[in-house]
Amino acid sequence: LMPVPEGITDLFQALDNEDIEVFCGFLHEDCQFIFGNDPPVEGSSSIGEAIQSFYRAIEGTHHEIHETFITPETAIVRGRVTYTEQNGSTLTVPFVNVLEFEAGRIGTYQIYVDNHELTPSES
Repeated sequence: LMPVPEGITDLFQALDNEDIEVFCGFLHEDCQFIFGNDPPVEGSSSIGEAIQSFYRAIEGTHHEIHETFITPETAIVRGRVTYTEQNGSTLTVPFVNVLEFEAGRIGTYQIYVDNHELTPSES
């Protein structure tokens, strides 16, 4: 296996640290963020708010990256994510993220994951 590029590691570490500011720093200001079957979220600040809202409903995440495929225009990241719910239970599922670059940042961020068993509490 090839080592995971540092930028990809930093991106997922920011998510697991719930560091929305660092995460959004990877995004183009006009980024489109698509999480599973949810409607797209447009713009880095709206994406930051959506992710912050998601993190308020759960205890946290841990991403384990298995593979990355990178071209100058796109990165595909495959791995497993463990969600920890507020009641302490966990759900671990595979994910694939497709990141399309625009002007050196992520212009489209699409997450393929089935986390329907997650039952985040509403806050």
